[in-house]
Amino acid sequence: MANELIQDGCRAVIKEMIGDEKFEELKKLRESGTSKEMIKKKIMEFLDSLTDKDKKQKAIKYAPICQNIFDLDA
Repeated sequence: MANELIQDGCRAVIKEMIGDEKFEELKKLRESGTSKEMIKKKIMEFLDSLTDKDKKQKAIKYAPICQNIFDLDA
């Protein structure tokens, strides 16, 4: 249950940072069976393209936690 709450929080943070369209793209990748490494790569592309300083700092802060909770440390 705690794991699910943390995952929900990570999803919300990711969606807030990259927007609905890119978030849906990630969701489709996951649902299609795309490898964890490819999903991680796509997330990092999205986060690297952030121009908003506050969102970029938030991404740096939460990325390691969310990668771990979603087991993307492949």
